[in-house]
Amino acid sequence: MNNLALYLIFLSLMVITEGCMKTIPPDEVYISSTLPYEETDVPEEMMTTLAMETSTETEKVCKGSMCPDWTPYLEDTVEIIEQDGCSVPSCPANKLPRILAFYEDSEILPLDPSLEVFLINPPASLAQYGGASVMDHFGIICEDKTWKITKYPNGIIDVITKETHGADGSFNGKKTNAGYMSCN
Repeated sequence: MNNLALYLIFLSLMVITEGCMKTIPPDEVYISSTLPYEETDVPEEMMTTLAMETSTETEKVCKGSMCPDWTPYLEDTVEIIEQDGCSVPSCPANKLPRILAFYEDSEILPLDPSLEVFLINPPASLAQYGGASVMDHFGIICEDKTWKITKYPNGIIDVITKETHGADGSFNGKKTNAGYMSCN
């Protein structure tokens, strides 16, 4: 047999095998026991399927009433969408998110003790926002039954002085309770 014939046979087998593998969705694969069910010593709750062991499905991040509803935090311009089984804020197309927060609810200390609020600097453009979700862009997490911001990609803006601070990412990792959110 020549090399071309072997190559074509091998290629055909690969195509057929790949087609067969795609006909069974991973979540329907089941590994049966070689023993009848009555004879197994394994408790029922410990029996698993391959799909359970190798699942790449993301686990639901929001469980029950772990964190409060978003409605009190949002202005009319913000939408609520479902993402990974959670209700999360989102801005309509061509709009950018803005979040107003309070120093008293933040690990970020004000430069001037008389200041009470600050604006988390929004993305400068849609390109910088890059199609990210509001949750991902600002690193919003649920902790102690409170929505907290952990990323400040463009720093913060003092609402009185209009100065930007922390644009170098120095505030990233500091937690701030979510304040009021809008889309502009």
